[in-house]
Amino acid sequence: MRGQLRQGFATLLFVLAGAALPPLGTIAPSRAAADESDADIRAETQRLRVEIEQAREYAKTRQGILDDIEWLQSMMRLNDTCIAAGERGGLISTGVSYYGCIAVPRETYIAAMVQRTLPGAEKPLTAEELVERIRRDIRESRQNMRMLREARRQMQAELAALRQKLLNLRPPQPRPPASTQQTQVFAQPAMNGAPVDRCANFAAGCGQEGADQFCRTQGFARATKWDWHYVSRTYVIGWRNYCESAGGHCGALNDVTCVR
Repeated sequence: MRGQLRQGFATLLFVLAGAALPPLGTIAPSRAAADESDADIRAETQRLRVEIEQAREYAKTRQGILDDIEWLQSMMRLNDTCIAAGERGGLISTGVSYYGCIAVPRETYIAAMVQRTLPGAEKPLTAEELVERIRRDIRESRQNMRMLREARRQMQAELAALRQKLLNLRPPQPRPPASTQQTQVFAQPAMNGAPVDRCANFAAGCGQEGADQFCRTQGFARATKWDWHYVSRTYVIGWRNYCESAGGHCGALNDVTCVR
């Protein structure tokens, strides 16, 4: 009874004020609009987070390549110094990496060896032993020179590959602002200049997990449909690196349907 009285009193107030009662359901659309606005904010926040992460990953990858190039160039300078010393007649002793060496001028080396034949020398050598030792060390020096030159050719090839990798690296492209679209199909998903790999990590989490991971980077929740095909190069999102196969054995996603 009290509820009916309150409702009647509220109606009377609206009538006396010259206002019409709000039709039923007018509150619901405003709430729906608020929900839609919240969804836009969440989608936009996710988009910005992905863009920031991709920018950081690009900067980290690029700096890593630059660091590798700088290190390789410094090793090549050491290698060149060793080769030049050997070409001037020095005897070359190297480690297993052939990035550096100990170079001794031939005259200095022979004089030191002759000292070992003199009376009073520690572990003196006979004339025959001296000649054999000198011949052996010269053979080893020549072998080291061959290995130094081969190491330089390998470093030149590695340097060229790093420079090409740097040229191929592309900064992430900003995506348009996210919308409340519930479903989107990505025909040929690509990141960092390569098709997206079907695996979430290198040779792990392949298929649904890889497709879900890609959808999350685009501001969606998961993938409902996806397909894949073989290519020679893909980007593995979780590994943050590339799958590269001259035989075309990397699996790339295609026709991925993402939903919120």
